[in-house]
Parts: sequence; C-alpha cells; structure tokens
Amino acid sequence: MVYSKRSYDHTMVWLLVGALTIFQVCSAHNDLKVIDNRYTTASLSVDVSKGRQISPVFFGIFFEEINHAGAGGLWAELVSNRGFEAGGRYVPSAISPWGKIGDDEAIYVVTELSSCFKNNPVAVRMDVLCDQNTCPPGGVGLYNPGYWGMNIEEGKSYKVEFHVKSSGSLDGVISFVSDDGTQVLAFQRVKADAEKVKDWTKMEFTLKARGSYKKARLQFTTSQKGTIWLDQISAMPIDTYKGHGFRNDLMEMLLKLKPRFLRFPGGCYVEGNFLTNAFRWKETVGPWEDRPGHLGDVWNYWSDDGLGYLEYLQLAEDLDVEPVWVVNNGIGLKDQVDTSLIAPFVQEMLDSVEFARGSPNSTWGSLRANDIVEMVSYAPLFVNQNDRTWNPDAIFFNTYKVFGIASYWVQTFFKESSGATLLNIHFHNHSKPENTYVSAISWSDKLDQKNYITVKIVNYNNVTEKLKISFDGIDPNSVKLWKKTVLTSENLQDDNTFDNPTKVTMKRLVPVADGNGQVNDNNVYV
Repeated sequence: MVYSKRSYDHTMVWLLVGALTIFQVCSAHNDLKVIDNRYTTASLSVDVSKGRQISPVFFGIFFEEINHAGAGGLWAELVSNRGFEAGGRYVPSAISPWGKIGDDEAIYVVTELSSCFKNNPVAVRMDVLCDQNTCPPGGVGLYNPGYWGMNIEEGKSYKVEFHVKSSGSLDGVISFVSDDGTQVLAFQRVKADAEKVKDWTKMEFTLKARGSYKKARLQFTTSQKGTIWLDQISAMPIDTYKGHGFRNDLMEMLLKLKPRFLRFPGGCYVEGNFLTNAFRWKETVGPWEDRPGHLGDVWNYWSDDGLGYLEYLQLAEDLDVEPVWVVNNGIGLKDQVDTSLIAPFVQEMLDSVEFARGSPNSTWGSLRANDIVEMVSYAPLFVNQNDRTWNPDAIFFNTYKVFGIASYWVQTFFKESSGATLLNIHFHNHSKPENTYVSAISWSDKLDQKNYITVKIVNYNNVTEKLKISFDGIDPNSVKLWKKTVLTSENLQDDNTFDNPTKVTMKRLVPVADGNGQVNDNNVYV
C-alpha cells in the first residue's frame, strides 16, 4: 500500500443522527472496529491518498436584512426611526414607534419639513402647552421604545446624540427609563440659552446606567412652555464590538462559525418589491444623519441604514473574511427597467467596487478585479424573536439574549471545510442508504500546525448504525487518537428555544482505542 507522507494527529468523524454527530478519531491503527452484533453494521472506507481541493473560501455566511437581523439586531443602534422619516414625507406623518408623553392639553406633537438635513427633511415639533406649575410630574415629551424595548444594563455607558432647536431657552431631560416610565435608569439634564438653540444644534451625552431593565425606552421630557424641534436621535452602547457598532453577543455567534466570506446585504432586500425601495448603497454611506433610510418593502419594515455599505465592509474586516457584495441589476420583485436603461445600475456597481477598494485620490476609488470562487452559505442568518418572517433560520435573539438553533450548530461542522481536501470514500450500510449521507476531508490547523481528517455522516434512519471505519492510503502509525462529537436529540423535530436554548447542542466525547484498534464503547454508534 502507498501511504500518504503526511502525519495526521486527529481523525474526526462527524455523524448526523436526525441531527448531527461528529467523531474525532485518533488511533494507532488505520482500521477502527466496533464489536457488537445487536446493531445493523455500516462500513466506511476513506482514501486519504486521493481527493479534490476545496475552495479556500468555500464556507461562509449570508447576511440579509430580514427578521430585523441588522436594524434592531446586529447593528447596536437602540432607537427605531431615529430621524422620523419612516412615516414618509407627506406631513403631518406617523412617527411610530415614537410615543407622546402627556395629554393633548399639555403637549401637541406634529411632523414637518423643517430639518437641517437635505436628505432627511422630516423633523418633529413639540408645542409644550403647560409650564412648571401645570405640567404633570416629570414633564411632557416624546419616548422611543426601540425595537421591542432597549436592553439597558447597570454600569454600562451609552452614547446619546440628537439635534434640537427651540423657540426660547431649553431646559429638559434625556433619559433611559422603564417601559412604563416609572424607573429612571440613566439621565442627563439638557440646558441651553435661547441664542445657542435658536438654530439646529447637535448635542451629545454619555449616559451611565444605574440600573438594569430589558425593555427600557429613551425619552426627552420638559416642563418648560414653548416649542422644541427634535431630529436624528441616536443611542448606542459604548461597548460594541471593537467600537464598530456591532452587538458583541451576536458577533460572537458569527465568529464561532469561522466563515471565509460574508455575502451581503441580502437577496430580496436588495431588489425590493419595487425598485423605488431597493437598497441603494450610495444612500447608506457618509454621516448617519445624512442617510435617508428606506422601506424594506419585501419584509415590511423601515431601515435607517445606520448599517450601510461601509459598515458591511467593516463587518467583513472584523470577521476576517472576504466581502461578497450583492448588487441590484435593475430588477425588483414586481418591476424592472428596460435593458436599454441598465447603464446606471452597472455604473453604480462599478462605483461600489471603487468605494471599497479604490484610491482615496479618486471619486470612488480605482477598480480592481476579483477571482471567481465557489462558495456556500446559509440564510437567513439572524431572526429577531419579535419578527420571524422566514423559517428556518440560524441565530435567534431579542434585546438581551441570543442562541443558535439546530441549523446554526450544523453550520459549525463546516468551519474547517474552506481550503480543505475532499477525500474519496466508499460507504455501505444494510438499512436505507438513501437516508445516509457521508463526506470526508483532510485539513491543516494553522494554530496548532497539525493535520486532521474529518468525516461527517448524516443518519436519518430510525435504527442505530454500528460503524466500522477504515483509512486507506495513510500510515497507520500516523493517526494518534480519535474523538467523537454528537449533535442529536430524541425527536427529529426538536429544536432550541428561549426557554431551552441548549436542547440541541454538540456533545464532545473522546473514546480511546486499545492497541489493536478495538473500540468497545457505545459512543461509536450512530
């Protein structure tokens, strides 16, 4: 027999039994045997000497703005509809989810086209009709509940920014409070003389929370009679991932997958039902106050586009992956442009590449070419507990909790596939072969400088298989030990939930082979 010259420190066998199981096999022999006649026997032969190279960017993730994956999800902005643009530009317009504090006799709230931002002309005007003697305790004003509540944590700091002008001097309070307004979590007094706020003025504060509340809200209140205009109100946690605006817990879930590419910002989201609402990257770069935002009319919610083209590129850099930019080619789900009018869409695509990779000395940058690669990814990636418009997904979250469902954990079994070698195999079982799927790869770990063989097996049969594994084309003395990782559950329909987020997770087992390669352990059954 011709042996591979490479030494393999671990052989990992992954088996999926209705869910997924992984064996990490390390043995002094190339033939692992299971001795037990109670089960149906399956045999697997892996030829380590033959295989095909897998693309180095084979496994990645597909991020789409769906299920509030970005707005109210990965992008850590707490305020929803921060520029009051979601209701449209025909004023007076709706300001949802903003709400009024105080009754109609104390305050009148209306939108108007009075903003200082050309791309975002809508601002809100508050006519305060009461004064310090007649206003209710705590004053009147506006509040924003964010995306189904804001998760405010004691001891953490939050950056709050807003633009304001007033008919006179300004005396108010910006604060995080409980959803009923009774518990103050953090606050800042906002005072300015009339001269300073007679025109639009930007104010910035850092609020440190003195209490925790999972469904808090941000509010601006005053007991001073007069007229106040507000616009472009933002609240962000200080401790985002690397300070780049991404939620730490959701980023951690992505990093665990070890993807090699990031496809963004979506599929249907890029097209829109109608091209009027398609994603336009040039409107998502620059200062956040100047970004007009848009309605994602396929998934029916507004995006302020704080998570814009530049932020997606930053996300790819933070994940250390290749960015794969999805562009619109002049087609919406319900309309499209004539091919004779496609040139502007082509130019927009070229400009986007210039922006991402070009010299700062040109308008958008210099254009560079990319290699064509083979890639796979799973979508949708994220789903907000309050807005599930697609099933299945991978990562569930709300304002304060995150977990992976079974689909997420299946993805983790492919994190070493990029750049690996797909090995030739021969698999045989005596039950239903159409319900069993097998693959094997060899790969090298850059961190520990060791070589590995990984075998993945999916068993959807209703019987347990007894597995005999052999490795051809490899020196039997080069394999040192073996491990097994299992992802399964008692019921094929089981999945993780907020009440039980670890019902279906990976279980790592380390059976040890004796000197003859015999493993008498139930851990090898799948």
